[in-house]
Amino acid sequence: FVLLVCPLLIAGGLRIERVHPVLLWFGAISFPLYAVHVPAMRLVAWLDGDRLWGIALCIPLAWALKHLAEGVHAFDFARLVQRRRGALAKA
Repeated sequence: FVLLVCPLLIAGGLRIERVHPVLLWFGAISFPLYAVHVPAMRLVAWLDGDRLWGIALCIPLAWALKHLAEGVHAFDFARLVQRRRGALAKA
């Protein structure tokens, strides 16, 4: 299965030129969704909630985590370190 079907799926996916924006959005939150689904589902189970509430909680949490990670990634830490080193050198 892995040696036959997976390469065919990858090759077929590479030929797709246009992808629906909803699929792109779910692709963008796929790793954050993986990261938050277990804690969110356990929280809902601990609160004696329905599984659908857990799923409904996972998607906005994944979206928020994606935007938080993008903000941290875009922040220029190197410039912050240079400013602090310059301020320490002057002191």
